Amino acid sequence: MRNRQRHLSLIIVVLMVVVLACSLTNQLDDKNADGLISQAVSTEIVASEGGEVIHPDGARLIIEPGALSNDTTVTITNQGYSQPAETGSTPLINLSQDFEIDLGGAYIVGESLLELTYAEE
Repeated sequence: MRNRQRHLSLIIVVLMVVVLACSLTNQLDDKNADGLISQAVSTEIVASEGGEVIHPDGARLIIEPGALSNDTTVTITNQGYSQPAETGSTPLINLSQDFEIDLGGAYIVGESLLELTYAEE
């Protein structure tokens, strides 16, 4: 009986290690160029009602009623900071992280507002 309990305990420990390893691997796969884990926030939007999607890293998309072509899931994903382009003698700096906005196959046909926060230098 004791051997069976030890065997069962060992199986449970091995399964926990495998689950933890898979979890860490998934987090590493989702890292962006800055080494940060990309976080996506999704919200179901009914086109006739409008709505908003708020990402905790500083992006907010406000969609007015009737502004989407159809009901959809809107997703905002933080992509971290990109390398700014050089424009002649005036170098550009990043004021905000890059965000990807996925309208789930819908498109904007009316008024919408995208707000991004930025860090003051």
